[in-house]
Amino acid sequence: MVKKVGLIGLGGVILLAFSKMIFPLVLLGGGSYVAWRSLFKK
Repeated sequence: MVKKVGLIGLGGVILLAFSKMIFPLVLLGGGSYVAWRSLFKK
């Protein structure tokens, strides 16, 4: 039981770190995509 709770806690921490790491990447990708689209249209 203790091992299961520890595993869930570890998974949550990894998920949190992953989401914090991937959010700026998605933001950067979206921003560059919009900038590229606006440049390409002109």
